[in-house]
Amino acid sequence: MGAGAVINDYGTIRAISPRGYKFTLGEVREITESKYVERVIINEDCEMWMDEDGKMRGLSVNKVATEILRAYVDKTDFVVGTVFLCSRDAVDLEGCVL
Repeated sequence: MGAGAVINDYGTIRAISPRGYKFTLGEVREITESKYVERVIINEDCEMWMDEDGKMRGLSVNKVATEILRAYVDKTDFVVGTVFLCSRDAVDLEGCVL
């Protein structure tokens, strides 16, 4: 079973476990409070999920998640809203088109 971390835009981090063996996309949407989610591969072991439309919706900058993104992926981009950080195998993507 996988676990993950929720990082909100206030910088609060909390551990979270899936309802089943893995997180579903529905759970990821709930966690990130979004209709459409975006997955960013952080490294070979970790991925970050966020609201795909968060910037257009004017969500607050998530400084903690932005630091992670800039350390591993993109030095110039920023992250907004609540994010879900987990291992690369924590979300069940079977049957999903990404």
